[in-house]
Amino acid sequence: YVINDPANAKFGNNYLRFNGDADIRNCAYIKAPVWADKWTVEFWGLKNGFANGDYDTLVQIVVPGVLGNSGFRFHANGNGNAGQLSFGVVMGTDDNSGDICSINTSYTISDGVYHHLAASYDGVTYRFFVDGNLIGSVVSQLRVVQGSHFIFGRGSANVEHLDGKIDDFAYVPYCKYTAGFTPPATALLASMPEQYVFDTKKMQMYKGYPTAFVPENTVFVGEALTSVTQVEQVITYALNGEYEERFSS
Repeated sequence: YVINDPANAKFGNNYLRFNGDADIRNCAYIKAPVWADKWTVEFWGLKNGFANGDYDTLVQIVVPGVLGNSGFRFHANGNGNAGQLSFGVVMGTDDNSGDICSINTSYTISDGVYHHLAASYDGVTYRFFVDGNLIGSVVSQLRVVQGSHFIFGRGSANVEHLDGKIDDFAYVPYCKYTAGFTPPATALLASMPEQYVFDTKKMQMYKGYPTAFVPENTVFVGEALTSVTQVEQVITYALNGEYEERFSS
């Protein structure tokens, strides 16, 4: 379901196309990240025509052995009588409760065009955005359930099959959006800031974009370290491989 069709992609040449069939193959998977303390998930979604009561899953977290749909899910609801759509997000500490939040737009969205959807967490507040507009937010210390994969195009219980498209999906381990914003005008990969990644096998820091990294002789030292001795201790600690591998914003 990866389609090479520049005319219908949001950016570039390819996008994910789903035909709405109630077939378990009408979906796509990628490995889910380990949720960071802060994060952002965003993508462009398009819902083709709909009927009253349509309920399509665009993206959902998969929890092994559980067929719920309330752990982390973006969805589109159809209201055929008004000829409009509503987008929403559900998040929960398990895949059945949705106990963190359930936020939806009103039925004011046209179908057949791409919309930018984003959810973010800054360690305190969960937020949901559609086309850069803040739709709702919830303050919570609860954390979203950890899943094994993201599934695109249907729910984990083989229901709510999407008739539409998804393009330019991204997860980043920092909070990009805390207020309304203008949706990206270019592919996310082109607009992402350079990242630092430490290769634990080569003991080498790299800097760059997700598709092109170059070696960088860099060691990060916390601002609280003020003496030369403390700095030297941290550098020795890193060079000996006694480090914690994680992302930081």
